Amino acid sequence: MVVFITGAAYGLGRIFADEFLSRGHEVMSDERVSISDVNALFEHLKMHRPDAVIHCRRDLPTPEQTMERISFCCAELNIPLMYVSSSSVFGENERVCERTPRSPVTKKGLLYYNCENTAAKCKRFIIYRLPDNMFGCGDEDIAQRLLTLGRRKKELILNAEKGFSVVYANDAAELGADIVESGKSGIFHGANEGLCTEFSLACELYRLMRLAGNEDFYDVTVSPTSLGGRAFEMQCTSIKKVGIEPLESWQSALERYTKKIHS
Repeated sequence: MVVFITGAAYGLGRIFADEFLSRGHEVMSDERVSISDVNALFEHLKMHRPDAVIHCRRDLPTPEQTMERISFCCAELNIPLMYVSSSSVFGENERVCERTPRSPVTKKGLLYYNCENTAAKCKRFIIYRLPDNMFGCGDEDIAQRLLTLGRRKKELILNAEKGFSVVYANDAAELGADIVESGKSGIFHGANEGLCTEFSLACELYRLMRLAGNEDFYDVTVSPTSLGGRAFEMQCTSIKKVGIEPLESWQSALERYTKKIHS
């Protein structure tokens, strides 16, 4: 299989690229073609004929216009298109599945909402939504934020009431590759099993770091507080319907993540 991945040189795109390469697939990136030039992109895809296009890039100046160009090219050439989207399309919803009506309340959520609608113009589209809370990748890595916080302050008070779904970036890429390889189209969610809170995530993260021998966290104490807020749970029902195994628990994913950063 040949897969064209936008942003394959860094960030989430790089993690997706590594996953496909580990499975023996060939990966093409957008380093040699401008995805903002619809004619150049069309000719590039027409020449190389990838088996799928995965749009991961989140650093574009005009994301909606770029999505229009990518969707047009994939529709014209009948190439499956996976758009890696965000849970922010759901706005204030508390428990969501793939069929839950979207109601974005932020500029970010509206952007992903519009891009999803554009991607769905392709006959063979995959909308792959990930939780806003992710670790193992990017500037908004929730685990790295908590690690930085624990190094700066030894007594922390964190919210133990507001639950949320989270995903390990490596697991997200693995599940994304499973979906592409299945040949199925539609809307899919990718989140590790179980809800966590900022408090429970920090406690487990610091425990694992101490077990790994990291002295920075030996004297960090975390106390719970009830700051309130709506829980947000992403249900992953579509993958089960097509016979794909759900992701492991966030605790298991966090353990694998800490082992990786200490290896």
